[in-house]
Amino acid sequence: MGVVALAFGKGPNSLWIAMVLAFTFSIAGLIRKVAPLDPLCGLLIETSLMAPLAIAWLFLSSQNGIPVFGGDSSTNVLLIFTGFVTAVPLLLFSVAAKQMPYSLAGQFQYIGPSLQFLQAVLLFHEPFGLLHLFTFGSIWSGLIFFAVDAVREQRASRF
Repeated sequence: MGVVALAFGKGPNSLWIAMVLAFTFSIAGLIRKVAPLDPLCGLLIETSLMAPLAIAWLFLSSQNGIPVFGGDSSTNVLLIFTGFVTAVPLLLFSVAAKQMPYSLAGQFQYIGPSLQFLQAVLLFHEPFGLLHLFTFGSIWSGLIFFAVDAVREQRASRF
């Protein structure tokens, strides 16, 4: 409900983008969860599917005069290595996600955006209005209800 409120508040384009992202991300996560592949193989397949698109975008951007990377060689090398730096956490998350319930793995997906939100508001002084308060309040209320229900269910299964 919070995401829908924020999307409506930001305009009609925001709503369909939010819904497409939510749908495709959840379907991709479900496929990764049930696919009979080890995490390294799954990451290799994902990378192999996305790499041609990324390379084509980089090529087309450079052909149109749009700077793709930084201005100097050392910045370019560092930018290229960010792919390797992000691959390790993705691989570790894939290993962990295979060993936990899918609903719990989804809850962990809120950690990164929440930290980005805190950074934006507290460090970079991004605007934070009532619509944002409602959105994040709705999201975190849902997460709290989920956590309380999970604890209650776990306690009930012990007895």
